Amino acid sequence: MAFSTDFLTLEQKKFQKTVEHELQAMGGMLRPYVGTADDVVPSSDSCIVNRLKQKTAVRNTDVHADTPIGDDAWDRRWLSKNDYITPASLLAPEKVVQVVSDPSSEIMQAHLEALRRSQDMVIMSAFFGTARGEKEGDTSISFDTTNQVVAAGGAGLTVAKISQAVKIFRTNHIGKSTPIFMAVTPEDFRVLKNDVTFTSADFNEQRPLMDGNVLPYFNGVFFVEINFDDDEAYPESYASFTDSTTSPTERYLPLWTMDAVKFGDWRSIEGHMDLLPTKRHNVQIYGKGSWNATRVDEKKMVRLAVTA
Repeated sequence: MAFSTDFLTLEQKKFQKTVEHELQAMGGMLRPYVGTADDVVPSSDSCIVNRLKQKTAVRNTDVHADTPIGDDAWDRRWLSKNDYITPASLLAPEKVVQVVSDPSSEIMQAHLEALRRSQDMVIMSAFFGTARGEKEGDTSISFDTTNQVVAAGGAGLTVAKISQAVKIFRTNHIGKSTPIFMAVTPEDFRVLKNDVTFTSADFNEQRPLMDGNVLPYFNGVFFVEINFDDDEAYPESYASFTDSTTSPTERYLPLWTMDAVKFGDWRSIEGHMDLLPTKRHNVQIYGKGSWNATRVDEKKMVRLAVTA
């Protein structure tokens, strides 16, 4: 079976629309729980993410006095795009129509999941990585390892550690109405569920939900289960979650509020299809996307350590 140029163009458009639609409908697992960088310009490789710093109310002692005016203080972070591409799949011409017309096909899902994981990877890299700040983006801003951490203490994930992390948020004036999210591996979550305090209604004002489309919840924290321990699936962010210099090895679990991290999407989701005459006129398909993320507020992030 050989493709005409017109037919290949039609299938290419279908593939492009499918990849774009599927990723817009469902991005990475962490994507719904971080903020969006609104100032991304597709034609520019970088953008600025501004955050208004905390304001303090002053007592009004004179009802006839002028309204106090203060200069708004902004914290500026820079975000540069990363380009990602999925390794191409080589398909026989008769296989192309089947794959393109079925978004649930194994090949199509492999490319979509790879792009989704790349979105999660840039978000995870932003949690504890170095942010770029100030006017020109030439100032490195490290994660606060003095005030925003919970020590491993030779144990896995426990309710006591989660309570310590929540206390840090409350100390930083983050109230109960602000959702806190926590990324946990399946193993971390299994360990946590064995803690009777986690499942007992006597200790939890809202009993954790373990299934369905609702995130499990405990003590103001929503749990997002993601296997970020997989260095093959998340090669760029894996190292920032493990400290092999300790004995035993420690792993880091992130807790954050939605506005602690901003995700920038350069609106460049693409699905490509190329006819390869030198490969017996088979067709290669692959996906592309450009995005990145940055931490914008250190006081709204906590690093909780557990033993591996």
